Amino acid sequence: MAFNPRSANRIDHHIATRLRAARLESGLSQEDVSAKIGVSFQQIQKYENGTNRISASRLFEMAQLYDKPLDWFFTGAPEANGKKKPMEDIGAKLIASAHGIDIAHHYLAIPGHASRQLVVDIAKALSRQ
Repeated sequence: MAFNPRSANRIDHHIATRLRAARLESGLSQEDVSAKIGVSFQQIQKYENGTNRISASRLFEMAQLYDKPLDWFFTGAPEANGKKKPMEDIGAKLIASAHGIDIAHHYLAIPGHASRQLVVDIAKALSRQ
């Protein structure tokens, strides 16, 4: 399989997921980010969907905006040889999902281990349907 520098690969898609998670954690909209870094909000969408690859300088700029170290965007990324790392970064995937940030905020606001365990049990039961 030949290397194509124009097409996004698994690492690019991983970074895209992390970009979306960082933006949602920061409470910024795609429009807010586009205004702060000087690109269209459609470009932000393409970065977050993995449609367009992000340059190193733009990733650095966004890391500063989101107050994240650069290596945070690579945490949990698949190995270059295609193998998955032992610990996949499920937190970023959750936060980047449609309702993930809301779920995380509400879950963390639940007092007590027993109540949180009920939420986990409900989620397990629903995922089996």
